[in-house]
Amino acid sequence: AGAAIMPMMLSWVLASIVGSRLLLNVGYRTLSVFGMVLFVIGALALTQSGGAFGTTLLLGSMALMGVGMGLSIPSFLIAVQSTVQRSALGTATSTLQFSRSIGGTLGVSIMGALLSAQLAAGLLAAGLDPASVSLSALLDPIAQANSAALDGTLRTVLARAILGVFWLAFGAAVLGLAATLLAPAVQLGKRAVSQTVGEGEAITPPLPVGE
Repeated sequence: AGAAIMPMMLSWVLASIVGSRLLLNVGYRTLSVFGMVLFVIGALALTQSGGAFGTTLLLGSMALMGVGMGLSIPSFLIAVQSTVQRSALGTATSTLQFSRSIGGTLGVSIMGALLSAQLAAGLLAAGLDPASVSLSALLDPIAQANSAALDGTLRTVLARAILGVFWLAFGAAVLGLAATLLAPAVQLGKRAVSQTVGEGEAITPPLPVGE
């Protein structure tokens, strides 16, 4: 899991640093839309990460999604900071960060519920009792190495359940792109850009739940 997430984390940080310095030249809207387009492409590629190129495509799609978020997140932050008075900067920034945290928590919860529901439905369709199968055992590399613990049927059921979660993430990415396209134009101030670059706001991605 750590190896799969690492490309997203690294690309997110690097893209945030570069994107924060491009804002005054290309504008908030251009950079945020471009970042969300990359995120949508990465999410779509994630739904296709199976077959012979599964691992390569998985890592590439995670890196692409990281670049997309790294470009768009600082743009959103600076756009918000540019629309408020200096005295309200702290409130506006903390509100945005809080909204991101709540959205991430809800997203992980919904995806986890979808994964569990699809896994249970798949096991029932395969003639297996979901209560007798441990999800943690399915995701345990040691259990996967033991052919007796995880046969081909269980692997297929788990893969289909995860694919459903990937498609949900793609749908959320499309909605995010649509919201970005509908966002009003904002005149960026050099003060907000320099503050974000100097303080490193929104450069470091949040840690995944459970890490």
